Amino acid sequence: MTETVTSSQALLLASILDLTTLEELHDALRERSSVAEIIVDGSAGERVTTPCLQLLAATAKGATQGDAAFTLKNPSPALTAAIQDLGLGNCIPYEV
Repeated sequence: MTETVTSSQALLLASILDLTTLEELHDALRERSSVAEIIVDGSAGERVTTPCLQLLAATAKGATQGDAAFTLKNPSPALTAAIQDLGLGNCIPYEV
């Protein structure tokens, strides 16, 4: 049975975001593509690779183009550093 995702349900990111978790992350974000606000909780992030950040950036852009909102809440220091190192701070809106 497929669970319906509502805008109040935050997606908790895995502690390791790499190529082995990319497809799972993609599927979880796709499930939330029809809600008015996509909320992602980044507090558990310990390690993140560029493809996963690119996916988050693409999801954020797609959400705003579709009149939805995207917010990365509570990003871990490692996640924040990775976003800044790649210059994606303007592409992935986040709240500390």
